[in-house]
Amino acid sequence: MFPRHEVTNFPIYKSDHASICLQTSTNGNCDRYGKLFKLKAMWLSQEDCWKVVEEAWNDSMSMEAPSKLEWCASKLTEWAAATFGKIKNRIREAEKELKKLQDTRPDHNMLSRCEYLEYAAKVFHKPNNSVQWSPPNAWLPPPMGIMKINTDAHVLQGVKVGLGVVIRDNRGATRAAAVKTLKPRSVEIAKVEAVRYGLELARRLNNDKVVVEVDASTVFHAVKFPIKGFSPIYTIYDDIHVTKLYFSYFDVSIVRRSANALAHYIARWNVVECNELVWLEPFPQSFRTIVELDFKSD
Repeated sequence: MFPRHEVTNFPIYKSDHASICLQTSTNGNCDRYGKLFKLKAMWLSQEDCWKVVEEAWNDSMSMEAPSKLEWCASKLTEWAAATFGKIKNRIREAEKELKKLQDTRPDHNMLSRCEYLEYAAKVFHKPNNSVQWSPPNAWLPPPMGIMKINTDAHVLQGVKVGLGVVIRDNRGATRAAAVKTLKPRSVEIAKVEAVRYGLELARRLNNDKVVVEVDASTVFHAVKFPIKGFSPIYTIYDDIHVTKLYFSYFDVSIVRRSANALAHYIARWNVVECNELVWLEPFPQSFRTIVELDFKSD
């Protein structure tokens, strides 16, 4: 019934259970060079990656599932080769040019070039060509002219949800802060609601260029790469993707929770007389104390 599938029963060893291996394709999903296909985490950093998968999957609708997977793998491999090139060669070239520049007399342009090459070597140089990356330990300022929106949510089970938002400029100065309370909902939905609220607040304050920063990887990926679904949370994601089109510049980043302290704190602010409170200076003294935690690395 499934000629391209194989089942292997492994011998029983030091147990009363036998392992079973299901091989869905006898060629091992290898490419023309005999290499096994592996999805690299680095590829997911490019929005085009998802488009390649979607187009390849739609183009192979008439194929069986194993063939569709092989087709997607081949298209991804071709796209990755054209997009990222040969990583090892790029590392070698960046390190070679960096060494050459470091042996010359420095000037402003050369120092800027050295900083870029050093950064490039670190980014490209990953063990086994995979990305070993973790969120920053401290809050980092956005480029000049861009506002960074940090968001978080606090869920008081069965009582309420607090949404915390902080907007800061490239100097790290707080330009606005806000808290909004909602009816009870799940933690995941609350964190997504916080992102939507942060963008709404930025629009109200006429911020045209923004970076949204969150401390939840699932929210980060869903905001970064549009996804579709039928549960209520996807309606919020759709609103976010529509709202971000109103900004001339939009991006999203992720940071460790320890560097999202002020938004975390504001989300827990007890709003008594209304369901929303916005600060536009002067800010409470407690804000100035808590914000120092965002700038401290572990």
